[in-house]
Amino acid sequence: MTTELEKALPSIKITLGGKDRVLVCSMYVLWEFQRTTGKNPFQLNVKDMSPEDMVTLLWAAISQDEP
Repeated sequence: MTTELEKALPSIKITLGGKDRVLVCSMYVLWEFQRTTGKNPFQLNVKDMSPEDMVTLLWAAISQDEP
């Protein structure tokens, strides 16, 4: 059964390292990215993101699935 909150949160199901994960995009994930990198995610262009930025964003999104 899906809750109303789960319906409202944008998420993507992926398999990473043989384990099913859910990447969640929420304000908390964006805040965690900014807190960790010091970069405002609303001012970034994907083509300008470093590999470290990409990994940090992926980590923040996955951490919601398994805190």
